[in-house]
Amino acid sequence: RLDTVVLRIEDAVASPRAVRAFVPGFKLKVPVRTKGVVSPGEIDVSVSAGKARATAKAKFPKTGALIEEIELHASDVDLGELIEGARPSQLSADLTGRLNSADPEAFDGSVKGQARWMEDGKALATADLDVVAVKGKIEAKRIEARVPGATLDAKGKGDRKSVSASGGLDVTDL
Repeated sequence: RLDTVVLRIEDAVASPRAVRAFVPGFKLKVPVRTKGVVSPGEIDVSVSAGKARATAKAKFPKTGALIEEIELHASDVDLGELIEGARPSQLSADLTGRLNSADPEAFDGSVKGQARWMEDGKALATADLDVVAVKGKIEAKRIEARVPGATLDAKGKGDRKSVSASGGLDVTDL
């Protein structure tokens, strides 16, 4: 019975050499470590590489919602530390969500989050998202992306038959 299978990862390590054996063009500089639990009812996994940390958590109920809740977090991701030839950076992201129904007529769920790309204490790019769906109707309460000198924001509503959206692009001093 698959509904009772549980995978426990105590400490899985992928060395840069092992990664290159499978993906020769990917020049990983530090080992990647993973630990956690994966089962039909939940995912709770953490990954670390250098200073970078990421977690993925999800709950899958036996009845009702497809995904009761999901959380994805990443912090202290420095591409220069992790990948040969990459620029130093500080990446972070936080996303939460749920999915009660994937049926287009009854689509129901939400996703909310933010992502940041910093370099030398300055923001290179940021993004914020807040979208909700109830009974097949989707509302993008906030979608915003920013880079130095430009901001794009949008919001809107829609379903399978129609969409109404508005937004703006503010560009200064590129």
